[in-house]
Amino acid sequence: MRMDNSGDPSGGPIQGMLNTAYSGLAAAGKAIEPWLRAAARGNIEAFTLMNRRAQAYMELPMRLSQCRSPQDLANEQMRFWQTMARQYTESSQRVLGAWFETVQKSAGKAKSSSAEHERDYITFPEPEETGSSAERRAA
Repeated sequence: MRMDNSGDPSGGPIQGMLNTAYSGLAAAGKAIEPWLRAAARGNIEAFTLMNRRAQAYMELPMRLSQCRSPQDLANEQMRFWQTMARQYTESSQRVLGAWFETVQKSAGKAKSSSAEHERDYITFPEPEETGSSAERRAA
């Protein structure tokens, strides 16, 4: 018996297995996409910080050459170090913010998936007995 799949529009028995495997890979890719995006944002922020610091170091000799007194030199050095601290702080806050958003979103998804299995039980108070001893009966 010959197995000819040339007339089969689905592509044969292997095609179904490949489609299943590729759809699994696509789902895995979507699952790690937010984490890769946060890592990319962190890398971009690191490159931006390196660029800013390189510019500051390149400007430093020119700025120091304009100092006329020891007080000017001290002020310029203080400005340089304060700017550096501010830039490092801003950069680290942006990187941590990107990671924090990703963690929050993934934790929110985990909570929502576990919340589907929980049930909400509502209790109602029992009706209070009235003073009459007569029973009601349905007609």
